[in-house]
Amino acid sequence: MVWSRVLTRTEPPESLAFCSGLVTAVAGLALTSFHPHPLTPVLWLALGMMGVFCAAGTLSFYFAVKHTSASNVSQYHYTQLLTGALISYVVWHDKPGLFMWLGGALIIGSGLMIALAARTTGGGADARSSLAQALWYPRSQRRNLGHPALVPRG
Repeated sequence: MVWSRVLTRTEPPESLAFCSGLVTAVAGLALTSFHPHPLTPVLWLALGMMGVFCAAGTLSFYFAVKHTSASNVSQYHYTQLLTGALISYVVWHDKPGLFMWLGGALIIGSGLMIALAARTTGGGADARSSLAQALWYPRSQRRNLGHPALVPRG
């Protein structure tokens, strides 16, 4: 994700999405040649829709990484695990197991903690550092990061 942010400094998101799609298409074509099936109209439709949704997701990702920090994008990027589980339940009636629930709770909890830290510090690079200090250090050992709740009193 950090490397994607570096690439968006010099390349437009459309170019990055095109290259990503091209590599995926070539790899997919190479892998399907080992187990070919005839392409029916339904399969063509499914492949076309997959391409549209993948292109939209990739473009959205590169635009997001270009305009905000990687830490902000990452908390939304991992929600794909939760939406995938939801779609799996709705479409195939696949019930999530214990590890899915625990992982989902970790994803949601960490996203909320990062958002709360960014909100209380006014955003920026100090948000994660402020969160770490608030969680791990006693009030007397915290550095002053510009937020009153983190400044030691006394």
